[in-house]
Amino acid sequence: VQYLNEAPRILLWSFTDNKRTEHEGFHAALHKSNSSFRLQKPSAQLSDSALYYCAVETQ
Repeated sequence: VQYLNEAPRILLWSFTDNKRTEHEGFHAALHKSNSSFRLQKPSAQLSDSALYYCAVETQ
């Protein structure tokens, strides 16, 4: 995640398939079968405005 006037930082990461990860009100799950990492924020606020980057490595 990269908030205005700040350097990018890691918000969430996961190495385990189908395991939900949570941090700062966000949650995500890695799905290796289709190389996806779904990030969700159930109750978004204006202060959550930022650039969100996602990277998935397949092996």
